[in-house]
Amino acid sequence: MKGKKVSVKRILIAVCTLLLLISAVYVPVSLTAFAESNIITCDFEKSVLTNDSDKNKEELNKNGIGIYGWSGDILKYEGDNTLCLIHNNASQNWCTIGGYRLNSDGKMLNLKPDTSYAVTFKLKVVCGPVSITGSNSSPATVSIGYGARFDAALPGNSTNYVNTLGNKISDVVSLGKDAESFTLYNNGVASMAEFSNQWNDVYYTFTTPAASALSGKDMALTVFSNRFYGMEVYIDDVRLVEIAKGDGAVLLVDEYGQKLDILIGKVGETATLDDISNRKNQNDHVFEGWHTDKALTEKAEEVLFNDKVSVLYSKWEAPVTYTFVDTLSDKEIKLNGKAGESITFPNDPTDAKDESWFMGWYHEAELKNEFTDTKFGYKSKTVYSKWLKEIPTLTQDFENYTKHEYKIVQEKGYNVKDNRLYFSMMMEKQSKETYGESGNAIKFAWDKNMVKDPNNPSSYDAASRYNQMDMYVWLGGGLDNNQEYVVTFKYKVEKADTDMNFYVASAMTHNIWANYFVAPNTAAVSKNDAGKGWKEATLTFTTKYKNDTSKDMFLGVKLVKNENVTLYFDDVSIKPKAQPYEAFVNVETNTKDGALTVTGRRGEEIVLPSVTHPEGAEFLG
Repeated sequence: MKGKKVSVKRILIAVCTLLLLISAVYVPVSLTAFAESNIITCDFEKSVLTNDSDKNKEELNKNGIGIYGWSGDILKYEGDNTLCLIHNNASQNWCTIGGYRLNSDGKMLNLKPDTSYAVTFKLKVVCGPVSITGSNSSPATVSIGYGARFDAALPGNSTNYVNTLGNKISDVVSLGKDAESFTLYNNGVASMAEFSNQWNDVYYTFTTPAASALSGKDMALTVFSNRFYGMEVYIDDVRLVEIAKGDGAVLLVDEYGQKLDILIGKVGETATLDDISNRKNQNDHVFEGWHTDKALTEKAEEVLFNDKVSVLYSKWEAPVTYTFVDTLSDKEIKLNGKAGESITFPNDPTDAKDESWFMGWYHEAELKNEFTDTKFGYKSKTVYSKWLKEIPTLTQDFENYTKHEYKIVQEKGYNVKDNRLYFSMMMEKQSKETYGESGNAIKFAWDKNMVKDPNNPSSYDAASRYNQMDMYVWLGGGLDNNQEYVVTFKYKVEKADTDMNFYVASAMTHNIWANYFVAPNTAAVSKNDAGKGWKEATLTFTTKYKNDTSKDMFLGVKLVKNENVTLYFDDVSIKPKAQPYEAFVNVETNTKDGALTVTGRRGEEIVLPSVTHPEGAEFLG
């Protein structure tokens, strides 16, 4: 082979995989280059941290642009390793934009004009953004590029020192809200992938324009993102490979071995292509050479380095067997095929006792990562059936409720209720005002002028607590984790001088502040509901227990302003969006009613609702 091969460091991180990244190829990288000077690295170990605001301002004052913008905690330690973390855990319905100019040892990873590059880095996408009240449908994105700058004219960006990206090389990922997968771009080619804690190597090739076209723009390689609530993306081990004038590059993509090689050599010389037969994972597999097209129809006989990046793909004769194991009956079904051929899944198994319902095939017996491949891969594998019994529900009508009971105890010189950490002091169980003349309901009474009185256990500092997570009531436990639920309840506003929101949270039974998780969606209640009788509120949420001791559910109220409010709520019901034996169809009405959900038993006929337009328009189906 012409040139020398430079080994690229691989960092193996043992993680507990959440979901298998099924569509993206894990691509360890090796490079052929003439000198290490062709390679610039950024592993974030010696990069400026985002909490170093002095360095950020210093860079802004020196070059008119900072090191980072509103990019979140973009650097984070995982064990002894420093990572680039792009996430958003602020409960907001708008996106936050920002860039991070990659640097190491105080130096930016600067690109040269009129130069070709290959850039590789490790990537994992743990979770995507989730919708909260008021958010739009726009996806979150992470991109790489250069030409970052600080635009002081952008409103509200006085501290967002990297808020614009002039030259985007490529999107890296696109993350739709509430999606079960995301779009991964590998050298511009899009594929669908599942969220995972598994690292993947990605690569991009590009050529910068001539200096005259850059107009003095910043040339630091930059990670740029628009981040919505809930997303979590990691980047590590960035490696920038310069392809010098007179050199060419050949990318060898081996999907079989999940490897990528980059060969660099003088233009016009012949690239010596490796025989990778030793990568076979089964004795009957045969390497059939490199091909110039991804469909593997044109074999590469002789490849010359040229002034562009050439891409070759490996072809293998690789028969495999997929074994489908029914974990309920222990029966097995074996399917034979070759890589790229479509998989015809066996019929879904059923439980003769009708007590469990088949929920899909999974990669491992622990049933962590769903198997959704549509084509055979290069390795034989075994997949396992997942079964679910009926998902538990929770109802609370407050008829036999005892959490309102309390004793007065002394704490730091104050008389306090001993149940205050799970039943708010501004709430009471009462029977005077109830829904449907039931026995009991909860009354919530807020006094905007209330101040803390050491002798009054029902007192509170209204001015500082009206919008805090302080007004809540324990509902009960027993729900499944990581399950989408719908909560409905009845409420009646007696009087209100402010709007408010209901929310749900999970926490410990006797202390909502212990390992609590507040669901981002809320149910808005208008002050104009006062005097209009009982109404029904609905909100959806997904359980996210912090640990095994924090699985109880709470219902809370949050005021928009510190104003007087008296309201009642009753008959709380928390049910899964669908039981395992059910399916649901979202119907967009194209009216002010928005989307409706139709739920029914699997296999039964779908009965769509009647839709009436508010202005009498004809319904066309």
